[in-house]
Amino acid sequence: MRTLFLLALLPLFSFQQVAPKTYTEEQKIAYVISSLGRLDAVFIRNGAEHKPSEAMEHLRMKRKKAGKQIKTARQFITEVASKSSISGEAYLIKFKDGHTETAEAYLNKQLDRLEKAKR
Repeated sequence: MRTLFLLALLPLFSFQQVAPKTYTEEQKIAYVISSLGRLDAVFIRNGAEHKPSEAMEHLRMKRKKAGKQIKTARQFITEVASKSSISGEAYLIKFKDGHTETAEAYLNKQLDRLEKAKR
């Protein structure tokens, strides 16, 4: 009887393992910001180089200031995390191998990765 009961529960456990994880937009924003902390690169803002931890702190501050105007992670990346609100200059990421990528492109790739991983 116990074996039959356990077999009846098996599909429930299997479903939970393959069910997609749903992230809130705030969780997605936190994820893309934290992705900068995993970089072995420098963050370039208004021509000055910054450590990844400084970039994360800066983007968290900008997120807080933006408040409820920002509703989605894509909107956050496009409107807040991709360029200076003062100069309009794009934020860049310079990797150890010398190539440079816009923060917008990098953060969108990270968000794409998160959204595809939930499938």
